[in-house]
Amino acid sequence: MKWDRACSSEDVLPTEKPGYYFLTWSEYGLKLKQRWEEKRASQQACGGASEVDPGPRPVFQKLIEYSEEIKHEGRTIQVISPYKIRQQTLKNPPTSIQGWPVWFRMQDRNSPAVTVLTEEHKNMGKTKIQVTDLVLGTRTTMPCLQEKWIDEKRGATKWLKDDLLEKLRDTKCSVVAKSWESQEENLSVWRISFSGLERECVSSLPPEPKICLIIMKGIRRKFLSKPKGLISYHMKTVLFHTLDKIGSDWKISDRAENILRLLAAVAEALKPRSLPLYFEPRLNTLESMDAGTAAELGRKVQEIICSPRVLLEGCLFQSMDEDHNKEHFEKGKEVNPVWFDGKPPEPSMFGEEDLCG
Repeated sequence: MKWDRACSSEDVLPTEKPGYYFLTWSEYGLKLKQRWEEKRASQQACGGASEVDPGPRPVFQKLIEYSEEIKHEGRTIQVISPYKIRQQTLKNPPTSIQGWPVWFRMQDRNSPAVTVLTEEHKNMGKTKIQVTDLVLGTRTTMPCLQEKWIDEKRGATKWLKDDLLEKLRDTKCSVVAKSWESQEENLSVWRISFSGLERECVSSLPPEPKICLIIMKGIRRKFLSKPKGLISYHMKTVLFHTLDKIGSDWKISDRAENILRLLAAVAEALKPRSLPLYFEPRLNTLESMDAGTAAELGRKVQEIICSPRVLLEGCLFQSMDEDHNKEHFEKGKEVNPVWFDGKPPEPSMFGEEDLCG
């Protein structure tokens, strides 16, 4: 599956697992790569370029360094490895945010994310703390959704209108670094990201379903964070599937009932450990959860459903204040303080000379 752009240096190659891809060099990219390497060799032979040039490295050079050869369908191909990029990031924490002290938490575990905390001093002695997860990703020109998914939703969903479905159809996807286990050998795969589609869908909702989603996330954080297994994304997925069945015209007076309905859907998903990813139903978002964890979380969900506390509607949700944000962040495995003076220069694709010319 190739990009549509004629001047793209990379292809997106599907793997056996739906939603997972290799990022490979296109024929055009391989030609550029060869020309770039020949140019570098010529410059070095003439003394015109040192082995290590000062200043930021061109993006194209980084792509070469992050490439590796793998066997795929009986042939050897070069792929761009998200694992290599991540390892380089762990060795050299970025220093690219303007103006504020920043802490980067690098967790060399199976999560592909790097967590960033910034502190911005405001008026009246107040401090604004922002915690952000950054995940390595790249844009493609592939459509996010299959036509089959669009066609099925047209006749089944009670909340996605035709104009929104058309907008989703036209959305191009990104691929992001996937999670991996420490013993896993194949670390060259990228995973499709539906975050753009999810933002469009949530933005299209009226206020009440959004409020219920916030409450569900608060319930998960307060009561269902242990044992580790359920995340906020599962709450959003349950909401989307529920909206398919009953629509999005929710009333404030029915908030408690809707929260109970969503909790019941979570409990039902935990029993068989099956919660299909909304935009790619062939993928199960609970696939990696073990039976013991699912049983314990299911028991806790049932306790919440049977508890009168849930009838307090929105009162269960407690937003994370600034101190909670910082305390939660500092419990991480490693915190590296990073300081900076200004915005770094924008990276160039090929260096001083554009090889497309």
